[in-house]
Amino acid sequence: MSHSFSEMLGVRPEDKHLLYRTYFLYFCSGIMANSMGSILKDMRNPSYGYGFSAGFQGILSSAMQFGGLAANILSGLLPFLIGRKKSTVILALAPVLGLGVLVMTGNPALLIMSFICVGVGKGVNSNITNIVVNQTASRRGVAQNFLHSFVSIGAVMGPVLMALFLQEKWRWPAMTIGTMIFVAVVLIGQSSLSNEKEIRGKESIAIPRSFKYWYNTGIMFFYLCEEACLLSYTVSYFTYTGLFSDSASNYLASVLWIGILIGRLGCIAIMNKVRKQYLIATLGLCFIVSFIVMVNANTPAGALVSLFCVGLSMSGIYPTTMSTQEERYMKSSFCSGLCIGICTAATMIMPVIIGGVTNATGSYRTGLKTLLVPLSCMFALMVLKIFIECINKNTKENRNVQHEERA
Repeated sequence: MSHSFSEMLGVRPEDKHLLYRTYFLYFCSGIMANSMGSILKDMRNPSYGYGFSAGFQGILSSAMQFGGLAANILSGLLPFLIGRKKSTVILALAPVLGLGVLVMTGNPALLIMSFICVGVGKGVNSNITNIVVNQTASRRGVAQNFLHSFVSIGAVMGPVLMALFLQEKWRWPAMTIGTMIFVAVVLIGQSSLSNEKEIRGKESIAIPRSFKYWYNTGIMFFYLCEEACLLSYTVSYFTYTGLFSDSASNYLASVLWIGILIGRLGCIAIMNKVRKQYLIATLGLCFIVSFIVMVNANTPAGALVSLFCVGLSMSGIYPTTMSTQEERYMKSSFCSGLCIGICTAATMIMPVIIGGVTNATGSYRTGLKTLLVPLSCMFALMVLKIFIECINKNTKENRNVQHEERA
């Protein structure tokens, strides 16, 4: 079965074990990503947590995104100095340290530093897994959606892990996640991932000049604004609106991730039957409609259905857009790190904006509605992507016809 799976992804036999370990690392990263929202909510509780405000929650979310930005910059440059394997292992161990610190102290400065460390782990995991997939799999669209399906499965498992412990025992799942990340990093350290220092070529550390690279990066930039805020605020939003109880709200993020998982598997099934730019734009339009319904839902049933549809529609946007990036850039640690780093910068800013609007208005619903701005920008770039790539395709076909006529 593993042979047929590797064939489906277009992976060479000697690379399949590295790919599988990469998928496991991203699976663990998914558990961490979806558990942090619930951990943050429990940390806010003054009875068994640290009792900080919604504004400081936004700061911690942004600190995590800042860590991701720093990781993407470092993971784009360190391979030239110490090799890809060493740089990956060093940076990927950061969340083990961060999770260890946040369970021991409520000191604001140390909490910010711990969330930066968690973000560093998330960032380097995203960077290295995308690079490995782009380098080892010839069918990048399918491999990317499978990769992000694994992070979705991990995300679904996050609330299950949280449910195994009482809310006042939130430190235990945090330590469990840290242990899983440690095991995954050890496996990567023992893998066939190259430890040779990357060679600096003219294009290896040059700023990409391709317009396609930049509008694809823009789509992912605005998408990650949405994803970061939905993961950080969904649990708190439905708790404070009163639609769900405090305990039931922990499972809502799983509803979102189940929708994402089903959607990504669906994208894999139709990947070779539709043009990617049309698939991306269709998902973007459905995302906008589902999100508007969700933030205006006044019943638990309406909230659940719309939240599931949000997950379903946002599912394939990031991996499919990533797979349309030019191969020469995505095989470069610097260019792929630059792309992911720029996107992470957006997710640093947006949670602070949402937290500020929420504090100013006293309404989580108003805060989340702010996301309609980046949603609209994302869809505009999707339409631009269709327009430009259709023009480029027609131009290329006309040139081929003219060449054949001359021949």
